[in-house]
Amino acid sequence: MFTRPPDIPDSTIVDAISEVWGIEVFGADYAPVGFGSHHWRTRGGSTNWFVTVDDLAAKRRYQSEAPDETRERLIAALATAKDLAARGLGFVVAPRLTVRGSVAYALTARYVVAVYPAVPGRTFDYGSYDSRSDRLEVLSLLVELHATPKDWVPSAWADDLAISNRDDLDAALGSLNTPWAPGPFGDMTRQLLHQHAAAVTAALAACDNQASLVLARPERTVVTHGEPHRANTIAAEQGRLLIDWDTALIAPPERDLWELISEDPAIAVEYTRRTRTPILNEVVDLYRMSWDLNEIAIYVSQFRQEHALCEDTEESWTNLQRFLDPDRW
Repeated sequence: MFTRPPDIPDSTIVDAISEVWGIEVFGADYAPVGFGSHHWRTRGGSTNWFVTVDDLAAKRRYQSEAPDETRERLIAALATAKDLAARGLGFVVAPRLTVRGSVAYALTARYVVAVYPAVPGRTFDYGSYDSRSDRLEVLSLLVELHATPKDWVPSAWADDLAISNRDDLDAALGSLNTPWAPGPFGDMTRQLLHQHAAAVTAALAACDNQASLVLARPERTVVTHGEPHRANTIAAEQGRLLIDWDTALIAPPERDLWELISEDPAIAVEYTRRTRTPILNEVVDLYRMSWDLNEIAIYVSQFRQEHALCEDTEESWTNLQRFLDPDRW
């Protein structure tokens, strides 16, 4: 996130690293990178560390979800990364364990912190991969990941294919003719959603129908990362690495492949050649559409509530306009 949380001073991060992880650092600086979690980079000490803080209120899947459930889901995903790395998957950038052996720590009732080694290498903005060779490099990682026995990751949850914040999106679709909470993007969001309400409603119904068919075939599921796009990779000296495992789930392989296939349809053929697993176009389409609907629901939920003008809300508005475009579906 670009805007740091006002209730977490740098000293709180330094104290947590010292007391919970037993790591001595001299300071920590907020890093306005990525979009979804808050980050700090440490200063001093024998090793550099990258600290991620997740806001449980922002990561909940529905409005009434208890913080404990949100935290449990996050911890399960991070534990999956830890288990994969322990099994020798060298491309997995997993969290450093606390002195008590946990993958993360509840900083407060709202925030969860995890610590990672600061990996040197080239990082990337969100967007399409630069070349086919880059896509094939990432595909190789996914093929290895998907071949992982599921009993290696006992903490992993299964993808239920539900749209996050679906309850809030449904409520928004039912309140398009009444004012929303104050904020610079509230009315613009309401008007944009009103313009495409029928298309969004139809897309939600289509996802529901297809999801029920996918969930009926658990034998096709594998260990997935969830968001292996360019911004979640590092080109390091030892090769391409995958970061941000907070969305790891047991799911069909298409969950990790739909975006690569959108960039290059031949990726589906190559994946089948390597794994002997046929890629189902209808499941690719499901994950492509549900990605957009998840993004739409997140931003609509944000802008239905009182909000202020800042870099994060400006970025959210830009993203909402991109995803709330029925031509993409």
